[in-house]
Amino acid sequence: MKNTVGTFIPNYNHGHLIERALSGVFSQERVPDRVIVYDDGSTDNSVDVIKRLQEKWPLITLIEGKVNKGGIHASRKGMDLIQERWINYLAADDSPVSGVYANAMEIADKYPEAGIIFGQMRIVNEQTGAVSIAQVNGWNEPQYVSPERFLNEYLLRHPPNHSLGGGTLWRKDALIECGGFRPDLLSWCDTFSARAIALKYGAIYLPYPVVEIGYSDTCYSSRMGTNTDVMLQVIDRGVQLMRSDQFRPLFPTSYVYHWRREYINMLNKQ
Repeated sequence: MKNTVGTFIPNYNHGHLIERALSGVFSQERVPDRVIVYDDGSTDNSVDVIKRLQEKWPLITLIEGKVNKGGIHASRKGMDLIQERWINYLAADDSPVSGVYANAMEIADKYPEAGIIFGQMRIVNEQTGAVSIAQVNGWNEPQYVSPERFLNEYLLRHPPNHSLGGGTLWRKDALIECGGFRPDLLSWCDTFSARAIALKYGAIYLPYPVVEIGYSDTCYSSRMGTNTDVMLQVIDRGVQLMRSDQFRPLFPTSYVYHWRREYINMLNKQ
């Protein structure tokens, strides 16, 4: 099957930043086969800005949501709207790093069994300007990682909340199969899906930044991640899913207990 990729950008009141994200998309050596911007009921000038950018980049399809329903709802729309084999979700305040689509599709041709392609994230603190790199320690070459290696070399060696969700491309059929992004998992919804998919199909890892993302103490993932009561509920739901009939074959019981214990210990230290 030909490896095609569609980029889906949910937007809510990021009219001042959306051009940066789209510029990163259209400056690529390999431009995605489809680019959809889903405006989630913005109240700023986002729609006007996107329509202006459509004149510059006609490949853009704008879908206007009339009522704001939140990021998870918008992301789930992407599974319906993107028809390509691979889905790249890009936040409106993020930007793909040069070469990511060409490199990802080239290695995807070599490993058609892989369920996700993920790589390093360059994280820019919006308050201080400090830059950090989120990555998988010890994986220094582009490679296909089997489900067993994903478990033993990544999940068991990194913090329980470690996630490279912003730097992930999703094989659409695998994402649909695992249930997509589940609203009851809140900010952990993409992380759970990435782990479930990789534990079934394996993953491709790119050992260099594939996306630059902005981070602040007020962003959704930060607010959810530091709310102990909320995260305890997410942990309980995560355990239920990992022990469910659908996912029990993927998540060893010993890992589920390890993950729960380590996550609660981490929250207790906050």
